[in-house]
Amino acid sequence: VALCEVFSDVEDNQLGCVLTRTIHGLLSNAALTLHDVGAGGAFVFSGNLRSEFLSAAYDLVTAGASLLTESESLQWAQLGLKELPISTSPEVTRSILAHILSSPVEKLACVLFQSTLQALASSPAVREDRILASSFARPVLKVAQSLVKVAGPASWSNLLSVALDSLPVDDARKHRFQQLCEAAATRAIDAPELAREFTELALNNC
Repeated sequence: VALCEVFSDVEDNQLGCVLTRTIHGLLSNAALTLHDVGAGGAFVFSGNLRSEFLSAAYDLVTAGASLLTESESLQWAQLGLKELPISTSPEVTRSILAHILSSPVEKLACVLFQSTLQALASSPAVREDRILASSFARPVLKVAQSLVKVAGPASWSNLLSVALDSLPVDDARKHRFQQLCEAAATRAIDAPELAREFTELALNNC
């Protein structure tokens, strides 16, 4: 991360190539490690170590964002979306959401909505820091408004309903979450209001 901060503005093609290779190498190794752990690999994280590893990884993703291809950016968005419902660290959750907000995550829209609802309902990080729920509003708003333009209100509503249907979340929360997403998509509510509603949803006031 420090390398990116120090050398990002240096106009030196050779140095830029070295920095790019270094960042790609570090992120590739980090992604492989996370994949191995997720598949039951030998390297097992303790709770604190996992949070520290993820925090460092997403700090590096943010610092090297301009060096990532769209595919690499989406890979890290996808890894983050899988982490959100089980995240124990508010800091890690915010870092993941910041990356998701800057990524072309419309391609992962269904996973975004699923992960958001699950995180609001049961994430340890959200239970620890209820204000954290509001941080999910901007990514959801961005993707919902983008999708409704492409698919139209009816198709978008059906897509969302199918995506949420199989989640192990109570029906009242599902229904309220879908209402909020549909309202956000049609600009019936803005980001601050959606943030407040997500906070209430996390508190089970639906």
